[in-house]
Amino acid sequence: MMKYIKLAIAAIYLAEYVMWQKPTNDAPHNTMATKDMRKSGIFYVDEDDYCGLSKDGIYFSISGKPVPQKRDRSNRNGNRYNPSKRQQQQFKECCKNLFLSHTGKQPPKFDANQALKLSLVYYLRHPKNGRPDVLNRCSQADLDNLNKFTLDAMVGLFYADDVQVTELITKKSYHPDSPHGRVVVKLEKTTLDTSFIECRK
Repeated sequence: MMKYIKLAIAAIYLAEYVMWQKPTNDAPHNTMATKDMRKSGIFYVDEDDYCGLSKDGIYFSISGKPVPQKRDRSNRNGNRYNPSKRQQQQFKECCKNLFLSHTGKQPPKFDANQALKLSLVYYLRHPKNGRPDVLNRCSQADLDNLNKFTLDAMVGLFYADDVQVTELITKKSYHPDSPHGRVVVKLEKTTLDTSFIECRK
């Protein structure tokens, strides 16, 4: 009989311990959730992010690890799908929230016939191995695939189709003040330059 009583008391103590250990909405738990989001490459709006309107366009930054576009895959039925669609949607939602919080309005969308100049800077996560040769390579992600991800993610939000982008300036680097990564975007109107570019010496 005493054995069952002791087991019952132990069960009560265990239940109370589990209840006290259950995560709440306090700051430490939210901090851990943020760390998990950053580790998984999910985009988010940080207090250091910004956005604004210029004479001919817009500029903004979104926190999170820049991710490259993944190749399309096939499901069991043989249908093709975009494996990066979920992360692109997260990037798009962060853009909406950023502009709403700073300007009180939805992000502006350029006319479908407007030629655009796009400048992108990808600040990758600072590598744990800070040797100069590792920093100079900056080989965490292919720049071409990073551009593909961002261009597709902004379709329907800032422009109707990425074919409107006639000028593209991109760079990837590390930022000492942004250890978790950041994407900086500048999008502005331009005119189509039909002049011939001579590359020979």
